[in-house]
Amino acid sequence: MAERDPWLGRRPLHLRLRFLQDESTGSYVTRLAARNLWPVEQLLARVGIGPMPVEPQYTEMYVSRYARERLAILSGCSEAELSLRLVSVRDEFLMPDGSADDWDWPWDARAGFIVQACSLCAASRGTRSPAWLILPDPWHVCLRHGRWTDNSRSLLSPYIDLRDHPGVVRAQQRLNRSGFGRDSIP
Repeated sequence: MAERDPWLGRRPLHLRLRFLQDESTGSYVTRLAARNLWPVEQLLARVGIGPMPVEPQYTEMYVSRYARERLAILSGCSEAELSLRLVSVRDEFLMPDGSADDWDWPWDARAGFIVQACSLCAASRGTRSPAWLILPDPWHVCLRHGRWTDNSRSLLSPYIDLRDHPGVVRAQQRLNRSGFGRDSIP
């Protein structure tokens, strides 16, 4: 079994990354590694020990308390802020104490669906590559840019333009006003 290096992950990375609303942990970790010009495996070595990473569009990444602490340090924020920004690192989703690994990429997300982020919203936060959200529904309507994304994970057709479907936008706006929907504006 691999062992943790106690000296790794004890200082923030040089290049920080802005969070995206509802971003999955796997997407954030992958983007943070890319921002620092590292393979994701190199960043994860600073977070702890675990299996090979999975592409973030396929499943969510879950972490232990130790890994959450290290990820917060590397990200340059507190654990409280990290937990506020990344739903899947909150206490209820942490891996059980005593787990052999510090992170896992199970094939089924435990609470939600992996949905592609609106690329225009992501770009406004400094992201040029695809980013992924973890949401309670298998689809998302970006009201700011009039785009529908879903959990198809296709990079060929990442969204549906809703300019020709104003009824969908109105329905999402009504849903948001009722308190049951989510607004995509970060």
